[in-house]
Amino acid sequence: MSDRLCPICRETPQSVDWIELRDEFTYLCPRCGHFHITGLRAATLPELIRASSYALDEALRTRIRQQNAAGHVPIIDSMFIDDSLSLQPSD
Repeated sequence: MSDRLCPICRETPQSVDWIELRDEFTYLCPRCGHFHITGLRAATLPELIRASSYALDEALRTRIRQQNAAGHVPIIDSMFIDDSLSLQPSD
């Protein structure tokens, strides 16, 4: 599955692993970092990013990198995305 694009930045990741029992992908992306994401969320996230009123991809990338720096590999799920949306700048 190494030809699968990162669902956040749409670039080619260093690696993608499929964990069938959890319906989850593990991405190692040079731009976004190391993260887990469910199959359904991986399929729907690019459209959510396009429809976002601000740079959701940047917010996700920043949060992933922060968690990686703290030694964690985050799971990109609805709660992680909602938390990222709540951090959007106010107009």
